[in-house]
Amino acid sequence: MDDMLKIIGALASLFAIYKLVVEVVLTKFIRRKDEYSFAKSYILDLEGGSEHLYTLEKGFFALTGKIYSIPEIKLLLSQSSPSMMINLRRDCSSFVTFNEELNIYEWKGRYSNEFIQRYAGNWYFLWYMVTASLALLPVYASGLYSLNSLPVAAFSASLLVVAVSCLVQQSNLSNTKKFMREIVHPSPNNLSQQDAASGAAA
Repeated sequence: MDDMLKIIGALASLFAIYKLVVEVVLTKFIRRKDEYSFAKSYILDLEGGSEHLYTLEKGFFALTGKIYSIPEIKLLLSQSSPSMMINLRRDCSSFVTFNEELNIYEWKGRYSNEFIQRYAGNWYFLWYMVTASLALLPVYASGLYSLNSLPVAAFSASLLVVAVSCLVQQSNLSNTKKFMREIVHPSPNNLSQQDAASGAAA
């Protein structure tokens, strides 16, 4: 009798796990279908030009979690791999800015210097190594018991935060460099034609 109850319990557990997996898979499938329908509708609205700019910006925010200007959105969507470029763009906010007049991306401030672009990643990684090593120094010296001291624990935690931040910045800079290598800007001739068309429409 006990064995039978165990078998029934095991079967019930397997069925519950199976049901949970199916629900997760179906939920992901439905979400992807909804995202596809929304993206298709959004692109039609974007190309139609009848929707208010605020609505279009909010629509892009619903898709990606980021708000960009309409010219920037159109440039991102015009790329050969828009999903990849949009994902890379998320990591670029600290390093590049979008010039709406020229319809191009430009490096921010000191990052416009090629030397800094090349070696800033190494600099961030160096500071990651330094701060991470200092954060773990009390543990190396006195073991985990050193973290029982509140000042020591706070010191280590703050340095670990800085270390992780440096590592994130290094990763973001690497993605930004890839983004700037692969982004395709419109040619000056196309921009001139667009300006002329806008002037004629006005």
